[in-house]
Amino acid sequence: MLGTGGTTAGQLGPTARVRVVQLVPGVTFDAWGADSNYQPVRVGQNIAYETISDYLLVPFDKLSSSSSFVLLPSGEMPVGSGWQTVGAAGDRTRVQLTGLATTGTNQATVVLTSTDNGTNISAETLLESKLPAASATKASLHVSYKIFDLGGSVVPALAVVGQPCFLTMSSNIADVFPVDPGAFTVGFYDLEDVSECTTTPLATVSMTVAAGGAELIVMYHQEAVVKFLHAPIVVTP
Repeated sequence: MLGTGGTTAGQLGPTARVRVVQLVPGVTFDAWGADSNYQPVRVGQNIAYETISDYLLVPFDKLSSSSSFVLLPSGEMPVGSGWQTVGAAGDRTRVQLTGLATTGTNQATVVLTSTDNGTNISAETLLESKLPAASATKASLHVSYKIFDLGGSVVPALAVVGQPCFLTMSSNIADVFPVDPGAFTVGFYDLEDVSECTTTPLATVSMTVAAGGAELIVMYHQEAVVKFLHAPIVVTP
């Protein structure tokens, strides 16, 4: 598999399918992977704030068998033999995925957020190809929860509007929340004001998920405004 638009056109060898949820404000990223000679190949381009990228083909390291890529501001080229040793600064980072095998189905989502008042980047990974089989009769929701620093006295909770809360505390993105399939609206609630998800939600997002389907939901905020991104999880061999 060849990279596109990079400094070289080297062979990438085995790759994983990785998409990026980009929640780092003020920067648009290009993604760079290493070819079989550890030379940089651009594997993704113009990954903008508040977007979910297409799946990138990210190479495995032939020594460590982990999959990794470097994110740099769009248009910036990797420099020198140590181009992969990028610290998690405010506008660049190296993302390493462990737990994916070099053979078979290898697919993941990485959620990027800005931390430490914007001086660093944090990455949360959902190994999609390692998720348990979805229920044939329910829709499965996976929630990435990026509102811990919302401020004030809000105690977050989530529910399908009109139904009891399904999330009332922090969760791991791999946790599964089964709900009735079809078209529904997920609401964000404040449990500081109400003990159940029965009042008017503070924010909502509408989606349609079929029985047996899975959906990624990413919650984040800008100042006091809570927002959502969401996308289907469809594991491709």
